[in-house]
Amino acid sequence: MVVAAEGMLAVACPSALFGADLTAVVPGPPAAELARLLDRVADRETRGTASVWRFSPGSVRRALDEGLTEGQLLSDLGTVAHDGLPQPLEYLIKDMARRHGEVCVAEVACVVRGHDEGLLAEIASHRKLARLGLRVLAPTVLASDASLATTLAALREVGYSPVAAGGDGIPVIGRDARSVVQASQAASSVTGGRSGKPQATLSAQELAGWLLGRALPEPLSELQVQALIAKHAGQLSGTERFNLYNLVQYGLSTYVEARLDDKTTRRWTLENGELDGDVLDAWCPATDSYQRVRLSLITKARR
Repeated sequence: MVVAAEGMLAVACPSALFGADLTAVVPGPPAAELARLLDRVADRETRGTASVWRFSPGSVRRALDEGLTEGQLLSDLGTVAHDGLPQPLEYLIKDMARRHGEVCVAEVACVVRGHDEGLLAEIASHRKLARLGLRVLAPTVLASDASLATTLAALREVGYSPVAAGGDGIPVIGRDARSVVQASQAASSVTGGRSGKPQATLSAQELAGWLLGRALPEPLSELQVQALIAKHAGQLSGTERFNLYNLVQYGLSTYVEARLDDKTTRRWTLENGELDGDVLDAWCPATDSYQRVRLSLITKARR
């Protein structure tokens, strides 16, 4: 009776019959490992007494996207092939593996382009623009993770004078009234700086004169950064002063706590810091803005 009962139980099939029509047929219930493999590389068409999977460029590409290689696919499928793999399936796998990754698609919010390769390289490495996630696509093209409006505002905030472009790549200045408004807002944001409010009445000639007469400050050396922190943040421990140094020199994220003149305590997590004399100027992702605080008011600086 036991023998008869065992004979009635279906035995899981560990292999499949692969056809030249890019199908794999399992004449019975497939073993779990076999089903998992075929589900990764092919699309199941039928279930029941016999299960059928069909291979296609899309199904093979899906397996490659999951990290399987040409060699793994041919080896794994060859192991479960009852009569070996037919040539059409081998050709399909090899062709898809050869073409896999021939182009790469990355998500960007907008691009920054210009004719001056040196200027684009400067923008890409600007520490105060790190929050934009700028990366070089070509010597004259940068990709930004931020929106067009945010990227424009950030570039203007650090002293550049960009213009917006439409989907066709042509600047929008002069196309409509809104473009004129955007241009005037750009001028006001550039001239506002950190020390005052934007001046909305600045003319193009005034803006040009201001830009031509503007001198960019020389970057501080490592010794100068260390000296300024030691001079103005002597209330901090050596470790905390070192954390401020890393915030300024390398832009490392640092928790900063300060006791302000009005006796209130402020706390930020800051990045990409710079020193303006005895003042720390750093980006705060939580508030999406720059924070300025005198070094002498800082009570904590932790990583």
